[in-house]
Amino acid sequence: MRVLKRPLGKLLALSCSAILLGLSAPLAAQTPVSGGTLTYYQDVEPDNWNLTHVWPTPLLVLGGNVVDRLIHLGDDGEYYPWLASSWEISEDGKLYTFHLRKDVKFHNGEVFDAHAVAANFDMWKADPSTTTLRVAGLEGYEVVDDYTIRLSFTNPSAQAMWVMSVPAFGFLAPDAVKNHASDLSGDPTKMIGTGPFKVTAYTRGQGMTLERNPDYAWAPSTSDYQGPAYLDAVKISFAPDPSVRVGVLTSGQADLIANVPSIFVPQLESAANTAVWEQKSPGLPYHLDLNVQKAPMDDIRVRKALRAALDVPTALQAVYFGKREQAWTSLSPATPLVGAYNETLENSWAYNAEEAAKLLDEAGWSDRDAEGYRVKDGQRLALDWTVRASLVEDQRDTLSEALQSMVRDAGIELRRTPVDSGAYTAQMKDGDYHLTDRSMTTPDVYILRRIYASNMLPTAGVNYSRVGDPAVDAIVDPLVTSRDNALRVANARKAQELDFENVWSIPLYVRVQHFGSNKKVQGLSYDASGWLGSFYTTWLQQ
Repeated sequence: MRVLKRPLGKLLALSCSAILLGLSAPLAAQTPVSGGTLTYYQDVEPDNWNLTHVWPTPLLVLGGNVVDRLIHLGDDGEYYPWLASSWEISEDGKLYTFHLRKDVKFHNGEVFDAHAVAANFDMWKADPSTTTLRVAGLEGYEVVDDYTIRLSFTNPSAQAMWVMSVPAFGFLAPDAVKNHASDLSGDPTKMIGTGPFKVTAYTRGQGMTLERNPDYAWAPSTSDYQGPAYLDAVKISFAPDPSVRVGVLTSGQADLIANVPSIFVPQLESAANTAVWEQKSPGLPYHLDLNVQKAPMDDIRVRKALRAALDVPTALQAVYFGKREQAWTSLSPATPLVGAYNETLENSWAYNAEEAAKLLDEAGWSDRDAEGYRVKDGQRLALDWTVRASLVEDQRDTLSEALQSMVRDAGIELRRTPVDSGAYTAQMKDGDYHLTDRSMTTPDVYILRRIYASNMLPTAGVNYSRVGDPAVDAIVDPLVTSRDNALRVANARKAQELDFENVWSIPLYVRVQHFGSNKKVQGLSYDASGWLGSFYTTWLQQ
């Protein structure tokens, strides 16, 4: 796991958990201390506590403290031992044989072994609401012996490894599987895992309590620390209003708060007792997907003109006060594998009103109507921007107003329409849109296949740019099927080049998470997926 960064002044590398503190002068390395209770205010309360049903970030953040996984995804995009001490993969990439640790116990004292793993698989398979097996492509299993289990997958897939590393693939005690499977959705105290914390109290609409697992001694192999968590407990409250979260932090009622809006970041950075922790999210940056199959977006000149008409840095400064980094490709620079992000595309395009006008003239949109919009054959250059209303976050509605104003100057009418999830899915499937927007947090380059492959068109996937080209498939397919990381890096870089050249998307900004804390909070970590990790390495200065 990695440790969150505080960008407050000069960054000084310290020992222990590789904590980065924003201090202006060197300090002696600090040693973590045990004890104390962390008070944490999270923005969203999960409405379903079954990790295998839905994968919202708030649930994965909290559930990741309670359940452990077979493998750990490291900062470098490689996988390392956790509950499994080692594994072998068959030549065809479909069979994984895991050798399990023999010193692991669940919170209730039950032994973690291959039979416990099998019991979880049986529970997931019997539950039609479970998405974990479907996403991973897990087909079956074989208990080889008490501490060896062999998993079979439908197809070789890099995505399978990732799924096996996330909390949704975490294991519950056999007793919880047998007696509480039906209770998990509404009661997280039934989530009995092997993790560094256990849930001891929960009241819907108010909060929950995590208490340290005193027997914990099986952190991932990449962890510098092995042993029980430093904190005695974590008290979690749910507060959707960001001003409330900021208020309880500045008043001293909270030690840590989630999702600090950009407008509050300067206030917390400048205060004497608070700090801001920042983390870039891997996967897809926030961007516009352009439907290349729907006129006039099927004309690359129109797509290039739209990109040239956007002054992205000015818009980001106006809305986020310099707290968002412009994105240059369809992949976040925080995405493993190392080298997959194509840095050669940085600064490869810029706002250019003259270029936008020239391209639109060449495409035949040279006339203007009474309102100043460009027209061709009596039709206005109007683009429908379909938005999934439930996913509008991070002041993106405000950002969209700035973008609409910019392209209006170029003579383009950008009609942004938020719709509910059902209508959004239908429009994506039917291709009834010119563009949409999104970001996706995913710690692997295979996300590029999901958004560009022919078989990922919206009828079956999330190829919202509607790219359908066998030559592109040949580049992005190995991002999932190959275990040759050098090949995957090379192909990921090529896919980003193709996106830039063909303007399938317009990158806007790299998604970033801000957490606010009291300065006594140390050792916050995040996992390779960009989520706040478990509180295993967190400690409080006394």
